[in-house]
Amino acid sequence: MDWPSIVVIIPTYGRKKQLVRCVLSLSNQDYPNYKIVVIDDASPEPVSHTWFKNIKQVSILRNKTNQKQAASRNRGIRSANADYYILIDDDCYVADLNWIKKHVSLNQKFPKSLIGGKIINVTDSLWGKARAALTRDGLQYGSFLQTMNLSFSQTTFEDLGGFNEVFGELEDVDFSQRAKRQGISLKYDSSTAILHQFNDQFRAILKRNFQYGKWVVPVRKGQHFDGHWILPGSLITSLVLYLPLSIISSLAQVLLALPKQPATIFLSPLIFCYTLAHSAGMVCYHWKKHFKEDSL
Repeated sequence: MDWPSIVVIIPTYGRKKQLVRCVLSLSNQDYPNYKIVVIDDASPEPVSHTWFKNIKQVSILRNKTNQKQAASRNRGIRSANADYYILIDDDCYVADLNWIKKHVSLNQKFPKSLIGGKIINVTDSLWGKARAALTRDGLQYGSFLQTMNLSFSQTTFEDLGGFNEVFGELEDVDFSQRAKRQGISLKYDSSTAILHQFNDQFRAILKRNFQYGKWVVPVRKGQHFDGHWILPGSLITSLVLYLPLSIISSLAQVLLALPKQPATIFLSPLIFCYTLAHSAGMVCYHWKKHFKEDSL
C-alpha cells in the first residue's frame, strides 16, 4: 500500500516539558510514513534532539529571533515536502494511536478542505474549568478551526499562501476565513481528538484573553471577516460598548455551555472576568490606534 507522506508541525517557545510530552505522544503512531518537525521560535534554552530520546522521525528548526506561530508554521511546512500536514501545539498531546491515520483519511475524503479535530481541555483548577467552558466543540463560533489540531494538503496550503505573518495571534481565524472565501470547506471530526493542557492559572488566562482581544479587531474587522460588523470601530465607541458587550457575551457563553456542563453557572463570574479581559484588549488596540493617528 502506498501511504501518503505526512509531516506533523509543532511550533514551540520555552516549554520544554510540554514539548517533550507532545513529541513522545506522537512517536508510536500507527502510521508508517510520517515525520515530526519542531520549530524552535528562539527559545532561551534551544530545543535538543536528546530531549526526545533520539526519536528518528524528529527534525528541529530554530528561528534566530522570535517570529510567532504563523511564521514558525510557515517555515516548518515550507522546509518539508509532504502530501499532508498536521498541526499541533506544544502544550497538546495525543492518546489515540490512529490520530494521524484519521487525519489522512479525512483529507482523502474531503480533498479541498481544512480538517479540524476535537480539543479536550485538561485542567483541575477552577480557573481552568471556567476557561475550558469558553471552548466550543467543533467550528469555533461557527467560523474557524483551531490550529492546535488541524490538517490540510500541500495543495491547499499553497492555494492559501500560508499563514498571514502580520498577525501575532488569531492567525487560525484568518487562515480559516480566507479558506472559506476561496471555496475551501472547513470540516470537523470529533473522533480525531487531542488533549490540551494549557496554563490554567488565573493570571495567565487573563493575560492570554487580553492578547486575543488586542488582535481580534485587526483580524476580523480589518479583513471584514464573519462578525466584524459588531465590533466598534473607534476608541469612543469601544469604551461605550465593550462593557455591555462583555456582559452579553458572558451570559451567552454560559447559556451555551449549560446543556452539557450545568456547573458552568457557578463559574459565570470567572467567565465574565475572562470576557472583560478580552474586551480590555480590544479597547487597548483602539487606544493605541487613536493616539497613533493623533500624533501623525
